[in-house]
Amino acid sequence: MNKEFYQRNILKPLEIWKARGESVHDKGAILLGFMPEVAPKAYAHIIFPPLNESFISEFQQRLNGRRIPESLAELLKLANGMSIFLGEITLNGYIPLKGEKSKGFLDNPPNIMIDNGQLMVKGSDSTDITIGWYQTDGSYINIKSDSSIVRFKPGLPMQVIQSWPDLETWLSSEIARLNTEWQHKLINS
Repeated sequence: MNKEFYQRNILKPLEIWKARGESVHDKGAILLGFMPEVAPKAYAHIIFPPLNESFISEFQQRLNGRRIPESLAELLKLANGMSIFLGEITLNGYIPLKGEKSKGFLDNPPNIMIDNGQLMVKGSDSTDITIGWYQTDGSYINIKSDSSIVRFKPGLPMQVIQSWPDLETWLSSEIARLNTEWQHKLINS
């Protein structure tokens, strides 16, 4: 995912939520869409700061022979994880081995290694990387070695809910879909 695509199709659609309030956490996480009706410090979207090249290499080494697709590596250089629409979609990020100890929820993204280390989500292929999940139904998001995306319910066999040709199409289309749904909900509430 190149920077121009990210800014135009990922960040810009989320920036409409700035009208409800925005903030930057002291560790660099961008918070968009203040929602005190949910919780006193809740934001609709949390975008974690980028990961540098050396940490992407460290992540690659820890994947036990699986290859990080270029689109995922490029996204991690722009945002090392995000939680969008109050966690309706969570995109995990990498927490470096020698990083600072987390003191709070916003210090680090959800850890991509939890589902990609010794344990893997049931039904995942050996070359898949689980990159996140959907809160609404507990489904997971895998990026395949060809960079395609699969949303699935874990189990044997895997129950595919939907698939997309690439990371860019998945993330941008889901942001567009959820933006429409959420704006409709807010207008009608």
